[in-house]
Amino acid sequence: MLSLLESNNIDYIFLYRSVAEQHHLKYVELPDQINLSDPKYSDFYKKADIKISGNKPGTFIAKKGAPMLYGVTIPKNAGNPELALKFVEFLLNKNEGLKIMEKNGQQSVVPSYSKTYNEVPAILKKFALK
Repeated sequence: MLSLLESNNIDYIFLYRSVAEQHHLKYVELPDQINLSDPKYSDFYKKADIKISGNKPGTFIAKKGAPMLYGVTIPKNAGNPELALKFVEFLLNKNEGLKIMEKNGQQSVVPSYSKTYNEVPAILKKFALK
């Protein structure tokens, strides 16, 4: 879709703001109440629904609105859990990984609520909320 937009074959597309910023595109920023970015609007987002094409012709799948959130984890069977922990710490640090992501149009979501806060390694708790 980006190539069609950039070649002026279509006038607009829906995509993530970070992609628009990376491609130096103009974009309209929607308010949090409708842009699916804020969990506090979960109940409101659920009021929207859409049908998308199903696996077979003529079938559809109903999807309801929900917050679009990012997550990161270290699998229990990680080959090198110590290095994985260092990577996640780098990724979530505002002067390191987050700085790179923000430069590329990705807004910070740190600190973020964690349903598994008690399982978060001590060194990473500063990036999470209960």
